[in-house]
Amino acid sequence: MKELECAYLYADGHLVQKWRDRVKGIEIEYVTIVEKYAEHGPKGRLVVHSSALALLDTMKGGKVEAELPSLDRGSERSKELGIPVGNISWYDKKGRWASVILLDCISGGFTYQPDAQETYEETKGMTRWCDYQIRRD
Repeated sequence: MKELECAYLYADGHLVQKWRDRVKGIEIEYVTIVEKYAEHGPKGRLVVHSSALALLDTMKGGKVEAELPSLDRGSERSKELGIPVGNISWYDKKGRWASVILLDCISGGFTYQPDAQETYEETKGMTRWCDYQIRRD
């Protein structure tokens, strides 16, 4: 059964989806690449983990922004406890705004990686992405 494990949204709007499937009793992992999933993603990339994949559809065709978690944001209590607070926000393709305030991006289902750079053009000739085979339609 094919299962989406996580997704990576890049600044140019392309999306890399990591899948797990079982074929004839053998478990395989691979990626698919969507050229223009969003109008644009945040600077770098946004990793959408399994716990937040339900929100991924709301980002389709939209504009996505992210801020690194920081101790300067959040409540006085989160500052006292030393918990960095991040923000991920987006406008969907109809222009409606959504925002997720995260006390810790990983437990919130997202990881923002502003230094991870990749464009869709760079993936065109690739047969592998990291350690995974790229499946193209």
